[in-house]
Amino acid sequence: MCESVLVDAEWVEEWRVSVTALLAELLGTFGQRFGFEPGVNAVGPPASAESVSALAALRPVPARELLLFYEGIGEGSLPVSANV
Repeated sequence: MCESVLVDAEWVEEWRVSVTALLAELLGTFGQRFGFEPGVNAVGPPASAESVSALAALRPVPARELLLFYEGIGEGSLPVSANV
């Protein structure tokens, strides 16, 4: 696992849980409030070990914080939350 002075695995997990809860709250009434369905808005599970290894193999090497974040959250889709 990567280590960082700015973020750590616990922080990433807390962020994922917090954003997931906020999305549930926002999306629960989204259609009523805005008149259209929000589509897929989610924070995914950790990336696979192979994906993290592939990212770490890039040159120049990505920032440790990016690798750490990707280890905890493989992908996310937040198109509506950016516009609300």
